[in-house]
Amino acid sequence: MSKLGSNIAPYDVWPALVSFGIALPVYASTAFPSVAGGDSGELVAEACIAGGGVAHPPGYPLFLMLLRKALEFKMKYSPAYIANLLNATYAAVAVGCITHFVYLYGNKKHGLAAITGGLMYAFTPLTWEYAVGAEVFALNNMLCGVLFVLCAIFRRTLSPWVAALGALICGLALCNQHTAILFEAPMIAWVLWHGRSVFRFYHIVFFALLFVAGLTPYLHMMEVAAIPRKGSWGNASSWMGLLRHLVREEY
Repeated sequence: MSKLGSNIAPYDVWPALVSFGIALPVYASTAFPSVAGGDSGELVAEACIAGGGVAHPPGYPLFLMLLRKALEFKMKYSPAYIANLLNATYAAVAVGCITHFVYLYGNKKHGLAAITGGLMYAFTPLTWEYAVGAEVFALNNMLCGVLFVLCAIFRRTLSPWVAALGALICGLALCNQHTAILFEAPMIAWVLWHGRSVFRFYHIVFFALLFVAGLTPYLHMMEVAAIPRKGSWGNASSWMGLLRHLVREEY
């Protein structure tokens, strides 16, 4: 990626849109009509609780906040099916992100190869399985996919604004899946190294603040936990309670 040009145009997203346009209807048409297996039932139930609930550790506050917002639209479908369709959308966006990353990595010369790569990812059994039922993995894939795209754009532009958006997404991703740190740690090191000629101290401070801002869904979880509700896990209403929930001590 050392000789990539810096020009990125709106029409460069066409391979990503093709992959997204193929993946989404397939995911939606194969989505579970009701509650899927695994943690789906609990996650949907916590989102349906008036005022919100707290899911099993580490709480998954971002997932629940987004699902609760989707349920506010009062669509004719059941909450479980709405959650499954929302999950399918996350998964399809992740497919588009993978496609766009491959396209940029190939210096925008191999659109069909990028689409092929994105669809190969989309329809691997495990990816497809977690795309059609309410689970936290598709949202994690989407956020990590966005980070990959931002890294590719940053390599072309060295824009501090791209790095700033990445810092915010890093924080948000950790509000959904802690395993995102396995992607974030090397990405952060890579961005800091490649941006060493343009970053100033105030940039680093700004990035750190945005990262912390991305973690604020955990504050919402503390607020929700302050009122005990049937079915919610633990007591994350205090800082120590939140820490216990995050490190999964309650298991």
